[in-house]
Amino acid sequence: MSRESLDRLAGMYRSVLEAMAADADGDARGVLLSSAERGVLLGEWADGSSVGWPGGLVVDRFEAQ
Repeated sequence: MSRESLDRLAGMYRSVLEAMAADADGDARGVLLSSAERGVLLGEWADGSSVGWPGGLVVDRFEAQ
């Protein structure tokens, strides 16, 4: 696993722990993504315009096999 991936994972754990500490009765499951990652998912990837999948869509790869 790369250092970047480990840093992301550590950041996710930290966010969940901070949410749990702030509200022990709350639901920390929704705090997995940073605001930057959430923005990428909701912005760039939501319309599919900036996603370039090598080899086509999953369904195309499935059909090819």
